[in-house]
Amino acid sequence: RKRNTSMYDGWLLRIRRSRDRLLEDIRGAKFFAEVHEKTFSRLPLPPVTEEIVSAISSARHADFNLVFWAWLGAVALADHGRASVYLPGAGIKSSLSLLLMVGAESGTGKSAATAEFLDFFKKIDEKILLHYEELNVKVAVDNRVRARRMRELCNSYARTGNPEQYEEMLQVEKERKNKLVPPCFTLSEITSAAYSRRMASQGFVGRIDPEGIPLPKGAADQIRKYWSGEPHAQDRISRGQTVSYDPAIVDVTFTQIRPFQALLDDPEANNRGLIARTLIYRHLPSEIIYRHERYPLSDEIRQRMENVLSQIIGALDAVHEKACFSMELSHDAEQFWNSENELWMQRLRNWEELWKIEEWVRRIGEHALRIAGILHLAEYFNPETSPIKESEIRLAFDIVEVFPITRRYVLVVRLMSVNKPVHAMLPYGFWSTTWKRSLQLN
Repeated sequence: RKRNTSMYDGWLLRIRRSRDRLLEDIRGAKFFAEVHEKTFSRLPLPPVTEEIVSAISSARHADFNLVFWAWLGAVALADHGRASVYLPGAGIKSSLSLLLMVGAESGTGKSAATAEFLDFFKKIDEKILLHYEELNVKVAVDNRVRARRMRELCNSYARTGNPEQYEEMLQVEKERKNKLVPPCFTLSEITSAAYSRRMASQGFVGRIDPEGIPLPKGAADQIRKYWSGEPHAQDRISRGQTVSYDPAIVDVTFTQIRPFQALLDDPEANNRGLIARTLIYRHLPSEIIYRHERYPLSDEIRQRMENVLSQIIGALDAVHEKACFSMELSHDAEQFWNSENELWMQRLRNWEELWKIEEWVRRIGEHALRIAGILHLAEYFNPETSPIKESEIRLAFDIVEVFPITRRYVLVVRLMSVNKPVHAMLPYGFWSTTWKRSLQLN
């Protein structure tokens, strides 16, 4: 009798735990019901961003929200790690590195949303390649001249042993140049080794992929350091050591739902902090929004878009130098950032819905800083001389508020995606009249 009572108590405890988990997921589903009222197309975006994104959305007949994220990625990539956002009161500096994963069904316009920006960066990479080919011709000629001078000095030094000629040989050897590797804004090889090589040679790596795959699983620590701007070194026997001291990464990936869900379920990505540093957005096909009727993208808008991005990139022959600058928050903007950040920490303590994404919520302030910096960079000709206003920080927090709701939705979809009714997934005997009443979704 005692053993049967113990088994019954254990069985009842499991039922209660199952009930509690289901209640939590259903509350999350109810919490998510507000998402369609909080899409980016309804926010008061800055004029430059509003004009460009609206025009491309209408011309390409692509969802405004997807074009908006592609535009943010394009601006951050054009910056290639030069700009940072600075809070003078707190002494906090944040780069504009951006990790964004958008999950969307097939046929929702992922390629259409990114096409204009990818065409632009393709042209930029081609211009850089041609420029560096010319530079490498000069390098080859200079090296031949130095090689001939070196032979003359070696022959003379072998006869005379003159120490001055030896010093001159050392100087000639120091002046010998290696072939220049052209910077590349769009990286196609998605491996840890490729990221490490590119980061060491140019100081940044970038990708905007409309049908991409998540970042390599074995590179979570590496990517986390890139996002935080921390130095990173990688040793390999085949290629020696590669070191990056001031890294920047922009990875904007639009992917199908299955790899999108796999990334969220990946324990390594969660435990190593990669998900906490990534903006996760689940696109809803029912929420496709167009600002205007479809019409061709005018040459004027395309030229404006290219001018904005080209201005942010700067001189093509100085891309690898990364002349850095900071954009400061105004006093009012910093005060609002502190109060809003504290408000989210209070929500984290009080809202059970946010516990599962605690690490992400603790970085919500930094995510807002980066989005505000990217929008500010696109809006001003000299962004470092114009402080980031309170209204820009407010807008950034309005944007990032969508992500915790999206994360909660993904957690609930995991339950609802099973091809069974909800009650069929519960333990035998769970669906009592009392508990049915407690699960009503009014």
